[in-house]
Amino acid sequence: MPKVKLTVEERQVNVNEIIVEQPENMSNEEFKEILNEVERTCEDTGEIAWDLEERYGLRIISVDVANDPYDAFEEVEIVDVNEM
Repeated sequence: MPKVKLTVEERQVNVNEIIVEQPENMSNEEFKEILNEVERTCEDTGEIAWDLEERYGLRIISVDVANDPYDAFEEVEIVDVNEM
């Protein structure tokens, strides 16, 4: 029987929450553009919250960061299969 080598990637994913107040005078499209920008440029939840508040002037209600490893889940993907 042939041997097969699997290359597996595992990534731990933490699910965090930021509650932010959208100003009444800000359109949904403008709000989505801001969210897309911070998602693209920020590296973590804290940086996103900071940017939303300091850079864009939005009011942060709360930030909930998962510190419990049981709150995280892993993504597992077989990225390569090679016959040996």
